[in-house]
Amino acid sequence: MDWRQKTIDEVYNGDVEQFEEAYAFALAEGRRYTIKWQDMADAATTLPEYTVKGRDLIERLLGYLPHDCIVLGYEPYLRGLIQSHERGMLSDEAFTKQAEEHVKLIRNFQMTENACLTYEPYVYEQYKTYLSHYEADVKARIFSFLKYEPKLEHSVLAEIWMRKVMAKDTFQLPSYITPVDFKVITVIKYREALLEYGKDIADASPLYGFEPAIIK
Repeated sequence: MDWRQKTIDEVYNGDVEQFEEAYAFALAEGRRYTIKWQDMADAATTLPEYTVKGRDLIERLLGYLPHDCIVLGYEPYLRGLIQSHERGMLSDEAFTKQAEEHVKLIRNFQMTENACLTYEPYVYEQYKTYLSHYEADVKARIFSFLKYEPKLEHSVLAEIWMRKVMAKDTFQLPSYITPVDFKVITVIKYREALLEYGKDIADASPLYGFEPAIIK
């Protein structure tokens, strides 16, 4: 039995159509996570001495650092903001506002796959079968930080992803909040705003990182 048939049988209960939909989605996601050469060139040549500070800023405001293909195109501007602030050309207030707005662009770009009003049926089928023995642990962990259980339409992809993390033999989530949790919370909060108020409000919604733009 090849990998394709094994996946259809074990993950999609023999449903070929659901497998094809999921596989097409995975291919599209793979293309989205391909790093653009121009982004690499710009990031390599624009204020490279601010690379660490720029990425630290993103991680503080989001609570996690997205994949390079997400952040590379936005890093040069953030580095310029940091330099201007350090040189006294931007006030703390102006720097904070511009940094938060720019990091929201990063968050919103990463939320592309979560910006739909309804997920495809195969997503919910995958939720029922994929690493389902982690379902209770994932829900309990999310509840421990959010203090409520989100609706499945808000959390389904985030929960599936966290199951993958929990299933890794080389990594164990500690009891305290981590970048993994901040990423899951970001997805849930974004979708809550999206489904209740629309995409414009979701795109403008707050960031849920662990520290402000400026640390004093």
